[in-house]
Amino acid sequence: MASSASRTSLVEVSDLSITYDGRFGKHLAVSGVNFDVRPEELIALVGPSGAGKTTILRCIAGLLSPDGEDSIKVDGKPIKGPTEGISVVFQDYSRSLLAWLTLQGNVMLPLRAQGVPRAEAKKRAREALADVGLGGKETWHPWQLSGGMQQRVAIARGLACNPRILLMDEPFASVDAQTRMDLEDLVLKIKNEFKISIIVVTHDIDEAVYLADRVVVLSKSPSTVSRILDVDFPTPRTQEETRVLPEFGEIRAVALDLVRHPKTETV
Repeated sequence: MASSASRTSLVEVSDLSITYDGRFGKHLAVSGVNFDVRPEELIALVGPSGAGKTTILRCIAGLLSPDGEDSIKVDGKPIKGPTEGISVVFQDYSRSLLAWLTLQGNVMLPLRAQGVPRAEAKKRAREALADVGLGGKETWHPWQLSGGMQQRVAIARGLACNPRILLMDEPFASVDAQTRMDLEDLVLKIKNEFKISIIVVTHDIDEAVYLADRVVVLSKSPSTVSRILDVDFPTPRTQEETRVLPEFGEIRAVALDLVRHPKTETV
């Protein structure tokens, strides 16, 4: 499938291929992936296990180098490494948060690493914690929080850097169903209030359809894009109303079929 990238694209992924040096030689994990992300858009990446979803996200974050130097661009400029304006929220919040630091201290970490003055970093950390519903808990420690609240801290840390692009790698895989829905709604709130673009990697098809403006479905490895599904639901979205829409079921069925019966060819 050709990329739909245009002058309005914030992120352009063009003919992205990723090769690993494996135990038995080189392994092609991703082969010619194309998609774009527009300003203020949420893209969900889904696909079978081993399709390279996290690998693609790490390339966009500048944490991993793809085969082609110019295959990922932000504002028309190739990604050469970790880039200002891009924040990442990882799945394992328990490892990404430092237990001996307060919530405020954890959120301040990347700001201080960027050279933000301490007073400004503290202010931005407090504001970010308030944005994710943790105002007044700045002096708490991660071990005093539930898993869902810890993930809110990780999201706050990403927001404190004032990103244009937020990358989320299976951010809710380790929480219970109710907490997962609460965090999904938090992500939609963040997208709308902060006017940022978000890319979410998830194994949960229902979550992808609920959150996304477009769902990018990957094939099995070596991955290509099987299909890009447009999601056009009334806004604001709510769990109760959106998930019972006939269109929700239709898009879910298509995405689920593509993931459960993956092909190596583009559709």
